[in-house]
Amino acid sequence: MPRTSASADSSGKAKSIPVISCQVTRLYEMFWPVIDVINMGKETRPMSADEKKSFKATLPQDQKRVFSLLEKILEEDSTLIERVMRAPWEHTAALTCDLKKLLGDGQSNGRSEDMGKVSREMPGWEAMAWTPRSGINPSVVCFISNAQSSLRQFNMTGSIQIRNDFQNGVLTATPLQFPRHLWLSNGDFYNPQRPSDGLLQGEILICRGTWMLLQALEGGIIGLAKVYNLTKVTPAFIAYVAVVVHHALTTEAIFSEICGGFNYGVYYNQIRTFLEAPRFASRAKVLLDWWNKRLFGSYNMGMHTLNEGGVSTLDELDAEAEADPGLSGTREWDPAASWMRMRSQRNSRNHIIRNHSIYSYRD
Repeated sequence: MPRTSASADSSGKAKSIPVISCQVTRLYEMFWPVIDVINMGKETRPMSADEKKSFKATLPQDQKRVFSLLEKILEEDSTLIERVMRAPWEHTAALTCDLKKLLGDGQSNGRSEDMGKVSREMPGWEAMAWTPRSGINPSVVCFISNAQSSLRQFNMTGSIQIRNDFQNGVLTATPLQFPRHLWLSNGDFYNPQRPSDGLLQGEILICRGTWMLLQALEGGIIGLAKVYNLTKVTPAFIAYVAVVVHHALTTEAIFSEICGGFNYGVYYNQIRTFLEAPRFASRAKVLLDWWNKRLFGSYNMGMHTLNEGGVSTLDELDAEAEADPGLSGTREWDPAASWMRMRSQRNSRNHIIRNHSIYSYRD
């Protein structure tokens, strides 16, 4: 049996293999093939550092992600593969199976734990404040009301017909069109010409990230940030939070990669593409800095594709990047200016509505 003890957290307590697996799932790769990571570890074990670097350069993009994840796991437990390979050959198969189970348990159990906890805790968050009408089941109202936020068209038009169609199942959310709750102010200032303004700054995402990383755990530890020795978020963590929030808002089913007809693997990778692709580098850097200030400002902590109708959010982001070279260049993005621009556009629309006789507008 592989020993389950590995590296230690900031308290000196050793991390088990499932804990390491859960950690890399949250921070680096939400959906990863356990056996592929183990096999790549066996294949690269005898290689020198230079040979591994050359080997990685020859891999397709999805395998490069597997290789990078293997490196993260070995940073936490450098002898993980070594212990299996050095055992007597007649025990290698059994040890591999044991290691696969330990890694798989950490991956799936960690995701399930996060999904369950956020579904229970979310109604109490300030960002989710609402007052149901008397006589209505609060849990049902909360689910239906917030499920609407998974549909981007509702964010863009506010149409009552679209709202009704969504609730009746006529319209469904797609992972290619990001939901309104990913944007600042729940998408109230969404601009199709500048979709990156306010993207991934939704307050509900920050609530979830703070709750997961900084919530006090048993023994007085300040959340997972302390357990993981984490001082800044990763792009993959933001995408992970977005998946957890979306699942909590839209379904009560047990989480799986494809759940309720929604492909979370595609959704996760679309968000990571925005956060990691060079063409969005300038905007992504500022966004990550913004997240780090929101989450850690008051603490001193020691590849798939999907074909669907409509224009995807990533397509709109590509169009914005092409029209604005500053997104991938050296020009700094100014969040304050972005916010003022969105408010100005909103005020302009409101002025038109107030002065058009067929509309009724109330502040």
